[in-house]
Amino acid sequence: MRTTVNQRFLDTCNQLVNDNMVSTKTEFCKLMGIHVQILSDIKNCKRGVTIEMLSNLFKLFNISPIYIIEGLGPQFIEHSSLVSDNVGEKKSKISTRKSIEDLEKTLKKAVDAIEQLKSNV
Repeated sequence: MRTTVNQRFLDTCNQLVNDNMVSTKTEFCKLMGIHVQILSDIKNCKRGVTIEMLSNLFKLFNISPIYIIEGLGPQFIEHSSLVSDNVGEKKSKISTRKSIEDLEKTLKKAVDAIEQLKSNV
């Protein structure tokens, strides 16, 4: 079975509770600005995760958009991987640049897909 963005969103919510980053799913929903019923509806395939929910997830919990959208890489973004380090290792900087480029490409694909969906409505 193929894991979807919705499932990875739900899995991330569960992981945040398991890691005690939030105490309950209710607290997760409150921080995300959504009603608990929305989480239930996503779980029961009655609705999908919105771009606003994804944006809040990325900002609030440092979750990797690449992980959520494509299921690739680590679930959480380490702050140090986003900031150039003072060590000056070329390999690290190249890796960081590549990660940023990959993220930009993934986000562009997501935006293009959203625009295409909007034009079909």
